[in-house]
Amino acid sequence: MVAPAGVFQHGRVSREAEELNRRLLRARDAMDRAYAGPLDVRAVAAVAHISPAHFSRCFRTVFGETPHSYLQRRRVERSMFLLMETDRSVTEICCDVGFTSLGTFSRTFRRIVGQSPSGYREGTAGRRGPGGGVHDGGMLIRIEGSGLPGRECGPSPDSPQGYRDIHVGVQRRGRPGELLGLHPGDAASAAWELEATASPVEGGWDVRGPYVQGPPGGRFVYLAWGTVDADGAFTMFRRAKLLFDGVGADVLAAAVADGVLVGRLGLSDAKGHPLCAAVRPPAVTWSASRA
Repeated sequence: MVAPAGVFQHGRVSREAEELNRRLLRARDAMDRAYAGPLDVRAVAAVAHISPAHFSRCFRTVFGETPHSYLQRRRVERSMFLLMETDRSVTEICCDVGFTSLGTFSRTFRRIVGQSPSGYREGTAGRRGPGGGVHDGGMLIRIEGSGLPGRECGPSPDSPQGYRDIHVGVQRRGRPGELLGLHPGDAASAAWELEATASPVEGGWDVRGPYVQGPPGGRFVYLAWGTVDADGAFTMFRRAKLLFDGVGADVLAAAVADGVLVGRLGLSDAKGHPLCAAVRPPAVTWSASRA
């Protein structure tokens, strides 16, 4: 019997299933980039090099939802940010994220979020945080990296031959195979902008977002290092953990007020290898900036 894509057999995934999963990830990335456009299953299936019918079945098996459901959820996630971050009308946001019917947008939003778009905006706008400042909840986290280690890395216990064609990107929460902004290891610099929200909690702020990992009080961002093969598949070999507990309370409060939290760091360790493990000041400096 052949196991479905992504299903483990005897503790391991078959080579064929692993390759199919990689192609499905590339197809899902294509959907993410074009989330505001109509879903063209045939075109997305072509990215995965499989038939549309087989693509839909495999997508649901691997990701737990249909391509249509995934796209609707991505649109709603984006609309949540726009409802908090901008003063655009609900109708404008509905069109911005790819819905063609306000009624469909409202029903889908309520099904996923549990309340209407207007109710969500009213519940998150004008929240008063520490120090009495009023904030609408939306902010950006901008990570600026310099001093990248190069495209190759020497041997290690896990890879006696070393690593080639190294890239780095930001890992999405709950989806380790989904990366934002892959940069080659020999780039002059690398930068990422992450959508986030900040909620007032006792003694400070709780930062959340699609690329923010960890529980309250232990939030962080993962920078994932990996190799990219000839087919464009990314294989991670280490990660750097940018911990928010190193952000000063005054800096975070200013970032909430101004709209942008900026983290600047070098991306190589003392040996010139890709930076990994926990990263706190002084290895990273945090500041606030205006959006």
